[in-house]
Amino acid sequence: YLSAQSINVTINDHPIASFIYPINATFLSTIERLNASSSTDDQAIQRFSFELDNRSSFDSPSLICTSGEANCSFDTLNQFQCNNETFSCFVRVNLTDFDGLQNSTMVSVSLDNVSPSVSLVLPKHFFNISNNLTSVNASVLENGSGINLTFFEYRENQTEPFKNICNDTVANYSCIWNISLLPDGNQYDVRAAANDSESNMANFSTRVNVTIDRLAPESNVSYPRHFDNITGQNFTLNATVADLFSPIDTVTFEYRHNSSETFAIACIDNDHTAPFACLWNTTLVQEKIGYEIRVKANDSLANNGTYNTTLNITVDKTGPLMFAGSPADNAFRKRNLTFFFNATDELLSLHSCNLLINFTLNQSNSSIIETQ
Repeated sequence: YLSAQSINVTINDHPIASFIYPINATFLSTIERLNASSSTDDQAIQRFSFELDNRSSFDSPSLICTSGEANCSFDTLNQFQCNNETFSCFVRVNLTDFDGLQNSTMVSVSLDNVSPSVSLVLPKHFFNISNNLTSVNASVLENGSGINLTFFEYRENQTEPFKNICNDTVANYSCIWNISLLPDGNQYDVRAAANDSESNMANFSTRVNVTIDRLAPESNVSYPRHFDNITGQNFTLNATVADLFSPIDTVTFEYRHNSSETFAIACIDNDHTAPFACLWNTTLVQEKIGYEIRVKANDSLANNGTYNTTLNITVDKTGPLMFAGSPADNAFRKRNLTFFFNATDELLSLHSCNLLINFTLNQSNSSIIETQ
């Protein structure tokens, strides 16, 4: 039997669930907007229910939100299902159409509300810098969405604002600090921080009392002075040495007879503390007029100072030669007696002649004439 009557039949398929956001392997943080608006149904979707679970089986899900809207606000900070920085976290959307037909889909996500951990490796506390180009680097630990940016900053002292040194996006996190335009000082602070791809900011890691010192010590010969005479075989050379920011490492004294000769080391003071002095053994040094003595120091950062020199130093370790002229040995006189001597010195003019009788000073004569 065939009927000529036509009948209209509507067939309603199940809805098709689909996420626009998030997709699989997405990191979520703070407040996120879930979006399932790409879901479809041949009639209309009545309800969108978003759920969260730490198992893909959704044995014990928690409801995020349910409404007729395809969008949902998800507060990742206030949930108890998922741990941070693990992909054992699942979001599911359940769809129900007006005929009561249902369907769902889920995605695997990771929550990242944890800041990176940063430790500034170089410079360290009380670190000394003497090169205009010096490396700064940090150790950065991030188990979630990954490091977005690591940045380094400095300030000259605690009253100054921090200024940028450089930024780095590639592990190992380091860069070059150009200090050529910065003044020397010993109160610099340097710090490092990082943020991850979800904008979680690490705490600053700071190093204090960093020294920038590119100036060498300043040295001056204290003793001997210009035109001084050295008469002993062991003579103490002495200098004043000053450095603003770094300890003194080595103070070196050198000598030569004249400008045509090469300087030789007299002695070295390397005890790093004042007074800066050392003993010069002149036993093998020739007795002459016109010696030059100079000093130079370097600090603990190997900044080498310039020389300071004293001139016209005399090394004279031998006294004048004296010969008695009269009276002769065992001579006898009843009246006043006049003594005659011949005296000479190879280097210096005679200063005085002293007469001692029975080892007691009788008289001195400072107007004597040296014989040749």
